[in-house]
Amino acid sequence: MTLLTLFCMQLMYELNKISNIFVGTHNFSSFAKIEAAKNPIRTIYKSQWRKKRDYFEYTIVGNAFLRNMVRNLVGVQLAVVNGKVDIKIVKNAIKNENSKRLNYLAPAKGLVLWNVKY
Repeated sequence: MTLLTLFCMQLMYELNKISNIFVGTHNFSSFAKIEAAKNPIRTIYKSQWRKKRDYFEYTIVGNAFLRNMVRNLVGVQLAVVNGKVDIKIVKNAIKNENSKRLNYLAPAKGLVLWNVKY
């Protein structure tokens, strides 16, 4: 195994450990731009990272999403991996509806909305 392969495997492990925090029914007000009178409670059924040939793919499946929620979730996960925010802060934010917004938006470049199901 090459060093790059080991690095990618470790990165996938770390990203998926973080992404699993979001699975379930939670108040996502700390991870989105909240609009007045909009309920921030959402259910996430799947939150998973995969390594493709030359890129990483993040798949998230939920009952609904808030404005900038997915970009913020991706950004927060990358911030944890890069040491900019502690995973404990993310865990506390998902449990506490009065938590401040974790404003780590992933850049729109490179993010692709692949599929919407109704």
